[in-house]
Amino acid sequence: MWKTVKLGDVCDFQGGSQPPKKEFVYEEQKGYVRFIQIRDFKSDKNLTYIPVSNKNRLCRTDDIFIGRYGASVGQILRGLEGAYNVALMKTIPNEEFISKGWLFAYLNSSLFQKPLKEVSSRSAQNGFSKDDISSFELPLPPLAEQERIVAKLDTVFAEIDEAISEVEAKENEVQKLKASLLSSSLNSDAVTWSTAKLGEICILNYGKGLDKKDRSENAVIPVYGANGIKAYTDKLLHDKPSIIIGRKGSAGELNKVTKPFWALDVTYYVTTDESIVDIDFLFYVLATLNLPSMARGIKPGINRNDVYNKSIKLPPLAEQERIVTKLDAANSEFKNANEAIIKSKANYLALKSAILAKELQSSEAA
Repeated sequence: MWKTVKLGDVCDFQGGSQPPKKEFVYEEQKGYVRFIQIRDFKSDKNLTYIPVSNKNRLCRTDDIFIGRYGASVGQILRGLEGAYNVALMKTIPNEEFISKGWLFAYLNSSLFQKPLKEVSSRSAQNGFSKDDISSFELPLPPLAEQERIVAKLDTVFAEIDEAISEVEAKENEVQKLKASLLSSSLNSDAVTWSTAKLGEICILNYGKGLDKKDRSENAVIPVYGANGIKAYTDKLLHDKPSIIIGRKGSAGELNKVTKPFWALDVTYYVTTDESIVDIDFLFYVLATLNLPSMARGIKPGINRNDVYNKSIKLPPLAEQERIVTKLDAANSEFKNANEAIIKSKANYLALKSAILAKELQSSEAA
């Protein structure tokens, strides 16, 4: 018979540890253990190791984690072994009552995700604590029933995950085609093309701080931060088409601006000699430079001299405009393709969510 219990009655939770960065090494060696961060569940590009210590919080590959803060809050992760950091909360289920498979399904379902979103949105850090989630209601069938349902879900989800993988492969293909077109369009050995350093053809102007009293929802001039529009104002900083480059925070983030704007002091805004370089052409050029990789410092930021020293191929102005027209048209097609891909992926994920909710709220529940 099914029953409903409090999550904290059948599962405990343990936060991670955060050793000082000076102890990090980036190659496996004796006396060190892998240090697991949320990004590591997506790739092994940032392998990090820390000294073995009784302060470390350890995990195995079958342990299930919940992302605790910010954009990662509510992510359900598993599959890695090592010591985990403070952005992860490890689940410790009482397996006399609940299987890890059932717990994993529950944590991914709206039964957990919906109340978690409400709890975390009230936090200053957009996060949650152990106490916040312990009172969440959990439908709990007998262990044999849990295993039967999980096996059924695994079979159904394997097919859906395969479909999602195919969609993601199409997404990667579109991105590769876009990058290839961008690169080929902006590079030529034609004698009419010259080579110039960015510092010779544009200026990265520092944005300026803007008091909050000067920001208003009723104003019309957008205020740009490092990663897009942050507010609106009636004040004007620049009135020509430009490019906003994240200087700090989302360093290297690019935004094309066609209307009058204000740029905050965490950004640069670009001005050019319009008789030499088209601002839209320059936007495409900057998009090929992987500016975020140029960020450096304790609080990573973009040094404009690093950008100025980059050399680019520069065609005559008329050719720049022709290339921009070509790339704009291609971007429109890529955008439509990506929207279709995103919609398809969202539909598959919604299907998974619906199946989870149905199975976890079985009519057999008491």
